[in-house]
Amino acid sequence: MSLSPDIERSKPREVKPLLPGHRLLFPNPGFLFGAAGKMTMDEMGLVNVRFKDLPQERLDRNAQILGEEYFYLLGLLREHIGADNIVIVRNRIIMLKDLPDSDFRDVHITHYPDLSEFESVDLSVSQNHPSIWTRDGFSTIGDITFVNPKFFSGVDEDEKVISSSLGEGGSVLVAGNAVLVSEDLWIEKNQDRGFNVLKRLGFTVAPLPPVDPNKQKYVFINESHIDCHAALIIDPSGKLHLLVAESYSRQGNGTRKRIRFAADTIGAKVFEVDDRNLPPLALNFIQLADKTAIVTGSETADLTFVLDNILGANNVRVTSVPLLAIPAMLAGSIRCMTNTIPESLLNQLKTKA
Repeated sequence: MSLSPDIERSKPREVKPLLPGHRLLFPNPGFLFGAAGKMTMDEMGLVNVRFKDLPQERLDRNAQILGEEYFYLLGLLREHIGADNIVIVRNRIIMLKDLPDSDFRDVHITHYPDLSEFESVDLSVSQNHPSIWTRDGFSTIGDITFVNPKFFSGVDEDEKVISSSLGEGGSVLVAGNAVLVSEDLWIEKNQDRGFNVLKRLGFTVAPLPPVDPNKQKYVFINESHIDCHAALIIDPSGKLHLLVAESYSRQGNGTRKRIRFAADTIGAKVFEVDDRNLPPLALNFIQLADKTAIVTGSETADLTFVLDNILGANNVRVTSVPLLAIPAMLAGSIRCMTNTIPESLLNQLKTKA
């Protein structure tokens, strides 16, 4: 497998895709092995099976499918951002640790490309956490980084680094001077220091309702992670747009009305995206500092058509293959797998040798 960049759409312009002094975090491919142990591919799609019951050949095949999606995404990011700006987080993943009747069979993969061109780091997390999602550890809002105290303790705080529940990045959407948070975080607004900081700096904050897992086609675990079914973006003229999956906005319980209220509060235009034929969690994409959106490929254009009209086609970069297996088996996609962090904070959080 080649780590070839996606060149199907226009090449990026000579602008900075990351904020000054920031790096982009990306997980190491080891996290794929846990999903490989749970996945079978057949004409009916993805099926959960017991890890220990899979033959070695099936494990290897599953890991190859997942690996293709992983490396096409990494190749696109490298081509747009540059290898020097990407950091691979190589923290060891504890796989199936708490599941009974599981074993720790190795998945033998020999075809993965060499990642030595990227810097690799271990982060000093404060608890044994098996997640791959760097998005859960930090949120950058303006020039402040909010750090999730669930995973990082003892961080040296100052006016630019604050320990706050706003560090749970999956529950926070940011664009311009607007912030949307899950209702689970919203109830903490009077106790959490981070909300007071945002208010003092002039940010407009509003809540979005949780996702009802029972109304979703694919397995979805964390109902407060609004970023898997909604995206807040800013167009080249500075206007805000809130994209929401129809499976989310039409889930009932007043969700559509609550979404409209949040959008009106921050001054965003709402677009409901038909996600019936999109890859799982397709709205879990990222928009970089240069306004470019990094989005999963798809056989249908329901999402890219909307983004092309808002941002312009040159500002929408699409993976060469759809991300199907990773979001279906790991309940996260592009935004969950990535995050940006100031290099000064990254150096502080690196595991000391």
